[in-house]
Amino acid sequence: MQNNTSPQYVLDVGQYPTSRIDEFAAQQNMVTEWGGVVALNLTALDVVGSVAIGPIDRDPQAVECFNEFDRLYGTGTCWTYVHEHGVDCTDMLCPTCDFANRCDLLCGFCSPELINQTSLQLHLEGIRVTEDVVVHDVAVHEAVSVLFRDLQARQIVVDGIIPTENSDEVPSGQSIMWMSNCSAAVIDITLPPIQFESLEFSQLVVGDEFSVDAQQTAVSRDVTFHNIARPT
Repeated sequence: MQNNTSPQYVLDVGQYPTSRIDEFAAQQNMVTEWGGVVALNLTALDVVGSVAIGPIDRDPQAVECFNEFDRLYGTGTCWTYVHEHGVDCTDMLCPTCDFANRCDLLCGFCSPELINQTSLQLHLEGIRVTEDVVVHDVAVHEAVSVLFRDLQARQIVVDGIIPTENSDEVPSGQSIMWMSNCSAAVIDITLPPIQFESLEFSQLVVGDEFSVDAQQTAVSRDVTFHNIARPT
């Protein structure tokens, strides 16, 4: 952990004018060591191939606890500061102190609760994909924010956003899913059994199959299905 707030993994791909790439995949090895927010932003892209998000697990055992000062200045630095120079863990090295996250292992500030606070922000806008867009096997401990806008693909599949043991504690109003101005032969969405603030599916062109499975999903505010049609 690098600062006194939940760390973030943020990946921005694409730019204006439109970028062109061959395939895109965000998987476990990209985000294993982080808790906090996983934010994947893909904008203005032409993708030759598929876009795949997952599998991404948030196993607290995979998150390493360490003394940052020891890594920077040598083994034993934290011990010397605390035991020889009188630096107090609670006054100087705590999670809200000036030198937060510098000696977490020595001071006992490695928090499974913090590690487990993981939310997913997935934003795809202005994307042209020759094959499929698939989100699968992504573990979340907090909120889910999925925004697909102006997206074209052969198939758009969201299946396997996996709530963990803490997900029933997600506050109402934290999770959303919006899909607008998208077109595909197949759109297949399976929502996780957590509480969403709103779900919106509008201005969609679907060639063969449109499916939204929300049997175990609670929604606190709005559910919108508007202007969903076959290609003309």
